[in-house]
Amino acid sequence: MPRPRGKRDLTIQTKISVALFLTDRAAVGARAKAAVTAGAERYGISIATVWKIWRDRHDVAALLKTPRSSYRPRAASKTREEVAALVAAVPVVERQTLASLSNGTGIPCTYLWRYMKMGGCAEQLPM
Repeated sequence: MPRPRGKRDLTIQTKISVALFLTDRAAVGARAKAAVTAGAERYGISIATVWKIWRDRHDVAALLKTPRSSYRPRAASKTREEVAALVAAVPVVERQTLASLSNGTGIPCTYLWRYMKMGGCAEQLPM
C-alpha cells in the first residue's frame, strides 16, 4: 500500500540506521524476515518500507536519495495581462456569470476566481 498523502518520507539518517540494523542482524545469522520484522518494530515504520530498505541496503545511491518534495509550485500559464485581454475580448453579455465568462474565454472558473480574488480584474475591467 502506498504512503498516505500527508506522510513524510523517511529521512536519510533513518534509512541508514535501518540499513545498518538490518546488516548487523544479517551478519549475526538472523533470517531476512525476522530482521525486517524486528527493524519495523524498533523504528516504528511499516514492514513494506523496511523490505524496501532491505532490498536497497547495498545500494548507497538508493539510500542517500533525498526525500521527494511534497509541494512543487508551477509557473502560471497566463499572465495577468493575458487574462485581462481575454476577458476584455468577451462580449459584455457573456460576462454576467463566472461560468459564462469561463466559456467565453476558455479559462477554467477556478483560475478566473483566483485571478479576481487577487484583485486582477477590479481596476481593469467593468464587470
